[in-house]
This record gives sequence, structure tokens and C-alpha cells, in this order.
Amino acid sequence: MSGLRGALALGTGFALVFGGTAAASGSAAQTSGKAKPTAPKCTFTQGEWARCVRVVTKLDHAPAVGGTAKISIDVTAQTDLSGARVEADLPGTLTWVTAPEGLAVRHLDSAAPLPLGPLDRAQGSLTLARGATRHFEGTVRAGAAGAAPVDVRVSGAKQDGTDSGADRTFVTVGATPAQSLLGYRAPAKGISGSTTVPAGATPRRATPDLPYKKVQLAKRDQISDASRHAADKKSGAVHADALTCFKGSYNYDFPAGTSHPSINLQVQLRVKHWYGDSTLGTTITDSNGRYQICSSDAGGEDAYIRFVAENGQWSVRDTDDDVYQFVSQTFKNVGEGTTTDVGFLQPADANLMPSLHIFDEANDAKSWTPGACWSSKDHDCRQIPYNWSPTSTKGAFYDTHGDKHVYLTGPDPDSRSVVVHETGHAVMDDVYGDHFPDYPNCSPHYVMSASSTGCAWTEGFADWYQSAVYHDPRYVDTHRGLNIDLENQTWGTSTWQDGDTVEGRVAGALNDIADYGSEKYWDDYGEGAPGHIWDTLLAGFSATFHDFWNLRGQKGYDVSDQVQASVYQNTIDYGFRNPLADNQTLTRPAPVPAQQNYHYATKYVYWSVTAVRPPAGGSLGLEMYGDRDQKQLLAKSADGPDVVDFVAVDSNHRPLGETYPRVDTTGSNGEYRIQLSQGTRQLQDSEAIAMTAPDDIVTVRDMCVPANTKATITATPSGPSQDAELFLMASDPAQSSTWVQPRAFAAAKAGGQGPGKAESFTYTATAGGCYGVVLVNKAGSGSYTLTLAKS
Repeated sequence: MSGLRGALALGTGFALVFGGTAAASGSAAQTSGKAKPTAPKCTFTQGEWARCVRVVTKLDHAPAVGGTAKISIDVTAQTDLSGARVEADLPGTLTWVTAPEGLAVRHLDSAAPLPLGPLDRAQGSLTLARGATRHFEGTVRAGAAGAAPVDVRVSGAKQDGTDSGADRTFVTVGATPAQSLLGYRAPAKGISGSTTVPAGATPRRATPDLPYKKVQLAKRDQISDASRHAADKKSGAVHADALTCFKGSYNYDFPAGTSHPSINLQVQLRVKHWYGDSTLGTTITDSNGRYQICSSDAGGEDAYIRFVAENGQWSVRDTDDDVYQFVSQTFKNVGEGTTTDVGFLQPADANLMPSLHIFDEANDAKSWTPGACWSSKDHDCRQIPYNWSPTSTKGAFYDTHGDKHVYLTGPDPDSRSVVVHETGHAVMDDVYGDHFPDYPNCSPHYVMSASSTGCAWTEGFADWYQSAVYHDPRYVDTHRGLNIDLENQTWGTSTWQDGDTVEGRVAGALNDIADYGSEKYWDDYGEGAPGHIWDTLLAGFSATFHDFWNLRGQKGYDVSDQVQASVYQNTIDYGFRNPLADNQTLTRPAPVPAQQNYHYATKYVYWSVTAVRPPAGGSLGLEMYGDRDQKQLLAKSADGPDVVDFVAVDSNHRPLGETYPRVDTTGSNGEYRIQLSQGTRQLQDSEAIAMTAPDDIVTVRDMCVPANTKATITATPSGPSQDAELFLMASDPAQSSTWVQPRAFAAAKAGGQGPGKAESFTYTATAGGCYGVVLVNKAGSGSYTLTLAKS
């Protein structure tokens, strides 16, 4: 294996497709046999990405200012496209002379930080059969000098991006043909100039809700005036005492016209000498991107400030591994003891703004991540290097076994999910001491379908990490057209496989454990993040999410059914038994999952009843077990369509304790209801019982009588819509097999008179004891008058 972790993927040769499915595994067996879509057979790759749409953009040459060039766009599909959107964006350096046939030109502002003018977009729709290619041709004119990208996107209807594709081509327009080229001239050694933030722009944090956490420089970069003087004192150097200072801020622009501070950016005070430049001091920008740096040696020198995209915990580098650096103007013969306001600066080359966007996204991740280092177990913090350039096509992935760098393509910084997801891989690797879990069957792997438990754990964790940092349960990649909701998915969700071999399910489970919001049907738990999830990550190595869950329990964190519900919400079933509370009806889906498990503890020496109401036309099976592993079947009720099945438990004889109902949903389609009624009262001569359908399903009373007592029991509805069923349950104290009984075993019953009619039966007790009287509200709302006449 290459050891490269992808943007929700692996590295070179390892492909990710959002959407589709692979072979079902784990709890996917609970899907009642409903067919799941198969994985798309996509072979187009961009780095480690696999996709069903390929876009190839070419210019016949790079035009000079005033010149024209021909552009061709080829779109090939390995899936049927119907009404897909095509957008071909020219930067401010270029305009459309002749748009490709079928595309209309629209002028609009750019979301990218391109100061050379608004975008010129050719747009339209595209219908393409599987295996076909559509060729577009047009002509562009160069109106201004500069380097900028041409972006072409094909966006299908699917949010998973399987029917989308994109291509980016850089063009440098020069004043003359000799100065023009297809591509981009990167700054030498990563060093480029700065310019002033545009007038009227006020830099504001891109993520103000995240806390500011100051990060130290690497020890090799920590140069202070005091430390320099201490070193120079040993060498006999003499220095003036007056401090000369510089202040200002550094920022980046994204999207266009939105200025953000560069936080925790390294700042160097440099002076020029004929024999070479030297550094007098270093500091780091604060939460507003501001700094003040002083030295007693700067007076009378030609000084400038250098801003370096590196600190002790992350750096941003070009594809030659040079750290990005931006320099201010040079201030000549600086007055001793003065303070120079360098001003609000940003990169002069707009194409390099994304390097500082990456830097800020890494800062977001560190602001959220607990501890001084990426791993609080570290004594010396690890630095995560990010390799990127405007024209890079290598990425997105984290190299687990090689240089431990994150690699990003040119457009990746625009999508915080991509950058912070890859950071999540680096953090896991750091926490696990470079023992990254194995990830078989990750080539390719899918957010929505099965890969392997190792692949799903490592990718699912990184999916969750970026969601947790931004408190946003989506994975968004604007360039590739992806917008995947990682939280609001559950059993039966179309196009999703089930279980802990699916990375999106693992990410969703972590989300639902952490967040405080409730989701239909099972997730009502929340503990916050990072919280116990992070504590468990630090507690030891986990090769899979199941290992992580077991480790959570071993460390004393909650793994009860209440928390398991959040995991089960995401189709991962580690033995979940949904708790039933007395007289609190639960609504659950059918037919997926096919078997749904519950539990409750009998608390009173009375009869109790668990009943299920199917959706209209449906049928359910209700089984009752005496053990959590469901090996001891006590009773089963499955009486057909539109029947309220129930199982009654006689706690007058069966010892109090745990009981485990299970519902088979395969005969229904819709939502069913389940209700537990624990008896605490004896049957009275007359009692009014309010029941509102569909939630009020069943209630139970004990009738304790001597042998040979003749009892007539009647349920009379108060309204015409009410439809009752009445049952008498009898058990034998000497036969434990009779202490749990299904509906069909009733000693007496009444029903079928129809809505608004009374139901009644007469029964003569064959033995003295307590019988269970079960009243089922088949339909309607109102009060039933339940009466007892004895003789």
C-alpha cells in the first residue's frame, strides 16, 4: 500500500467516490432484504479520486494582452447525465469572444480573491449518455496581464458528486507573447511581496466562534532581542539600548472582498546588509493577525518584515517544499527608538491567498483540538506540513508512511472540509504514535458504502473531525461539487449502506454522540465535543470503531443503551436494546431495520403488557426474550395484518427483572408504534380510562379473585370512533412457561363489534389468583368505561 490517506480517500492509486455502494456487511443484514444500489463503476481519476465525469480543458496557446486563443472543453461521462449544469469561468484577465455552442455568457463577481476583475462565465445544461463525450469550443480574449485559473465544472443532480467533474487550467497573460505562458510562475523559494489591504476592508476572523489559542514558534525560530543580546554579550558585541519597533497585521482575502487575519503566523524583523540579510527578532500574530516586534539593533538599519507561513505546529509549503513567505516594503535608515506602522498587509499575488487560507484552516483545527499540541501526550509538538501550490494536482491526501505531509490540489483550500479532514488523519497518526490503523479495501472507498472496518474508522474519524471543528455535520467540497450530510442519515436512507464498515456511518455516529440535538428515531443523546470522544482517542490505540467503542467502555465512559441509540441511529448495532418506559409510546420505522430490539425491567408484582400497532395494512411480529442476547424466547405474537399484537408478562409469578421484546417489521411499510404498560392497579367495579389513538395502544389491570368466581368484564367507549379489544390472561403458578403469554393465548377475549360498540366477555376463574385484564385501543380517541361484575 502507498500509505497515503485521501481527502476522504487514500493516496495515489486509491480512489474515493461519494455515493454508490459496495458489499453489505455488519448490521446491513437488518435491511429486510431491500436491494441497495451497487457501486458506480467509475475509472476517471484525479489524483486519488475516482469519478464518473471527466472534464478536460485546453487552450491552444497563452494569449498576450489584446490577443485571442481558442479553448476546448471535453466532457466524458461514465454515467447518464440529464440536465447537468456546465460552467466555464474565465478570470478577470480573459473574456469570452465566442462562447461554446449551447452556453450563454454571464458576467458576475468572483468568489475567489481575483483583483483583476469579475468572472466571465459561459453556462448551460448538458445531457449526455453513459460512455459519450461532448466537445465544446470557444474563443477568449486577453484583456489584462496576470496569472489566474480557468475553471470548468460539470455539476449533476447528486449531492454525492458522482455525476460531477471539474478541471482547472492556469493561464499567465503577459504584455507580450514572450511573457505569456500556460501555467503559473511560482515565486522563487516561496518568497513573494505584499500589498496593503484594500481601503474599507476590515479584517475579521473567518471563524469567530472558535476560541483563540496562541501557538508557539518552533524553538529554532524563537529569536528575541533579549536572547540575541545574551548571545552577543558572550562575543563582546556592543548594542544600543533603545528599542526600535514595528507593528501591523497580516491578512488574506477569501472570498473576494472578505478580509481575514492570519493568526499564529510567524513574523520576522529583518535587516539588509551588503553581506546578506539577518533576523533581529521573531514573534507571532495574535487573534487579530496583529503583531509588534522590537529590537535594540534595528535603529539606523534598512529593515523589513517577513511573514512566514510556519509555526511550531503547522506550515504551508509549495511543491518544492519551500515554506511560503511574504515580505513588506523595506524601511530605510529606521530611526532609533521609533515605532514604524507597517500597516494592514496581505499577499500581493492573489493566487497565493489560498496558502494563508490553508494556514487559517489549520489554525481552526488547532483552536478546537484540546491540549497545547495536536496530541496532548506529546512533550515536543509535532508540526503538520501542508504542501500546496496554485497549480498542484497532487492531493488531497495525508502521507501516513512517508513524509507525514498533507498534500492539497490547487482548489482544495477553498473547501475547509477537505483541509481539516486531512488534518484529522495527521492528528490520528500523531495520537497513535505513528501507528496508523490498517485500512484494507480502501481502494476505492466510499463515504456511503462498505469498505472495511479499518478504512471506515480512519476515514470516518477524519470526516467527523472536520465536522466537529466547524460544528457543521456536512462534508463540502465546492470544486468537486460535493455537499454530503453526515448526520441526517439513518436506516433505510437511499444510497447508503449500513454498519461500521461505512465511513459515513462512523462519522454520523460520532456526530450524534457529541451533539445535543435529537434526531428521529433514536438519537436523543449528547455529551459535547471534544469530550469523551477525544478522551477515548487519547486513551489507547483503536484499529476500528468497534475497538474505539469497547475502549470507551473500558475507560468508564457511558456505553449504555442511551448512548448506543446514537450509534444505532447510524445503522451500527453493537447490541442496542431500545429502553421502553411505562406508558410512553415510541414511533419507529418499518420495514427497515427488519428486527428492532427493546428492553424494560418489570418493577411491580402485577401483569405488564408490551403492544405494537402496525401501520395501516401492515403486520408485525412481537417476540419476548428473557435475556439480552435473545437466546431465551419466552413468547411470540404475530396474528396478521392490522392486528395490535401484544405479549403479557405475569410478574405475580415471574421474578422481577429485565425483559427483552423484539419487533419483526418485515410485514409493514411505514411507521409503527410500541408501548409498554406496567400494571400497578387492580380492576375496579367501574373505571374510566382515557386513551387517544394512535399513541395510546394498551393498558392492563390485575383481577385478583378466588376460584370459581364468575366475572363479566365490559369496555364501553365514550365516542363513535373508539374500537376496543378486551382480553383476559391467565397463568399457572406451577408452570413458568405460562408466565409470559402472547395475545393468542388469552383465556377469554372480546372484539369485533366495531367502532362505538361495547365489548364484553364472561369468564369463570378455574383457580384463585390474579388474572391480567388487557384493554387494547384498536382505534379512536376518548374514554373507555371498564366495568367488572362478579358473582
